[in-house]
Amino acid sequence: MKIRNGFVSNSSSSSFVILGFTVPHGKYSKQEYLEKLYDVTSWKDEDDMEDMFYDHAHSKTFYVANHEEDGAPKGKDLIGTLMVTWGSEGYTKTVEYDSAALQTKAMEARDKLGLSEAEAPIKLYVGTRIL
Repeated sequence: MKIRNGFVSNSSSSSFVILGFTVPHGKYSKQEYLEKLYDVTSWKDEDDMEDMFYDHAHSKTFYVANHEEDGAPKGKDLIGTLMVTWGSEGYTKTVEYDSAALQTKAMEARDKLGLSEAEAPIKLYVGTRIL
């Protein structure tokens, strides 16, 4: 009989491609992201605000990864347009994007946060996140 020694995980992961920018982690609170990026200004309580942030941050409007498990680089928040995500469950279909429209959307997020091009240059990010 074989016995496994070491770490065993049940979690799964997915890979992603995001066109966007990073800011130092903690520069904006979840509340500020809700208000500035999504124009959400009211919630019942702290738990409701957390739920609303999660729902909006993983939406197609603007993706916000504010933790390394969500794909954010260490010490940064990653904000932008989630172009594609895929996991081990299958293949990703070919997807076509208008690069100018994606660039415009990323710039809109940057403008909503009041950042300059120098503070938050738009780049293509590819990585893995834990689901």
